[in-house]
Amino acid sequence: MSSSSVRVSPDSRRQGNCQKPGIQPLLLGAQPHRRAHLYLFVRRQADRNGRHLGPLEPTLHLERNHPLAWVSKKARAPSLEKFSYLSAGRLHHANAEKIWKRIGDAMTAYVDVDRQGGRQVLPLAHDPLAKRELLVKWDVLSLADRMKQMKFSEEIRNLLSPQLSINCHNTLDQGGFADMLRWWALGDYDMGRMFDKLGRYGIREGMSELANRMLADSSADVRLAAPVKSIEKQGDTYRVTGPQNQVVKARSVVLALPLNVLSSIRMEPALGSTKLQMAAAGHTGHGSKCYIHIRQKIGNWVGSAPNPFPITLAWTEKHPDEGTVLVAFGPPGKLDITDEETVQKAIRGLIPKAEVLGVTGYQWEADPYSRGTWCWYRPGQLTQGLAELRKAEGGIFMAGADQAEGWRGFVDGAIESGITAARDVRNFLKA
Repeated sequence: MSSSSVRVSPDSRRQGNCQKPGIQPLLLGAQPHRRAHLYLFVRRQADRNGRHLGPLEPTLHLERNHPLAWVSKKARAPSLEKFSYLSAGRLHHANAEKIWKRIGDAMTAYVDVDRQGGRQVLPLAHDPLAKRELLVKWDVLSLADRMKQMKFSEEIRNLLSPQLSINCHNTLDQGGFADMLRWWALGDYDMGRMFDKLGRYGIREGMSELANRMLADSSADVRLAAPVKSIEKQGDTYRVTGPQNQVVKARSVVLALPLNVLSSIRMEPALGSTKLQMAAAGHTGHGSKCYIHIRQKIGNWVGSAPNPFPITLAWTEKHPDEGTVLVAFGPPGKLDITDEETVQKAIRGLIPKAEVLGVTGYQWEADPYSRGTWCWYRPGQLTQGLAELRKAEGGIFMAGADQAEGWRGFVDGAIESGITAARDVRNFLKA
């Protein structure tokens, strides 16, 4: 998840020590702490913005030249051994490998819309609209609609639903099924490979350090604690108004905003109707995420429960000296992550004798500069909105992870869209 920011190019004639001669960028950021949230938990520093990456997230690996000791040399996520899950009102315990096999088989059937595992409908993971004419019929469905089409047992539904719920970070009726086909393509049409890409490796120093080093490569004038209020076109320039009515004039503006924040900036003239519709609806990422430190040593464990249970999915994240650290996800409005008693009651639904020592997390939904978590599109948004959302309007250019073609909702997608926007702005200013 990226912080809200607007990048402007004040004067194409100004020379500066920057990557492209003739363009001096200015980055306006909403909050000084938003580049990444750091916290101390169980005597370890972690990064709330995440540090996972996959070996085949292409644009993120363009940053490998940063002397980061780029990725952890070992898999960050432990090999999960024990699986607990709720189904039919009972808590079940099983071998994780066997349960993952059942979930993998169910997911493979769930996305097989063309008897080719989705390959015909979405053959190019980084060009999701390449076969738009085939994808449209599936984009009208929600994840719940597709589930209703499947002849799964109740137990399989209760095992698969949490996996889908964490993807859209909401209830299944809100998430678009076409986005699942897109994720499936990004994971090489295989659940094991998809999980590898989503969580096996990590940036050793965390996403904050990556952001710092990328920023160090830039000559941009960075102004934090400077949320943008409005952008007005005046002739061939744009008037960008920030706090205390401070004004920057620019020939071009890049809106690198989360989709759920896009409507918060007053634009004159207004953005196109499709962009406004996408912004008004927003994406589905509104659920909870927190880290739970429990006293018990439970090993490499994973637990899941279908909606409306307050914790959809949880698993072992770390093994500190005392107890176990879990990461837990839930649907919107079901879990108050600031109340340890509430969290303890919820986690005991999956670990009956769990004793919570501490809970930490960030309330992304309450942050006015994110208004949600990661991006997952609603039914219809992929085929009806993505292309228009990405289009420039005059000197207004769009960027950000929420409108990437490939790893949308990920840092890789943010870098992808930033590269595209930078190229398009340069061409615009040279014209």
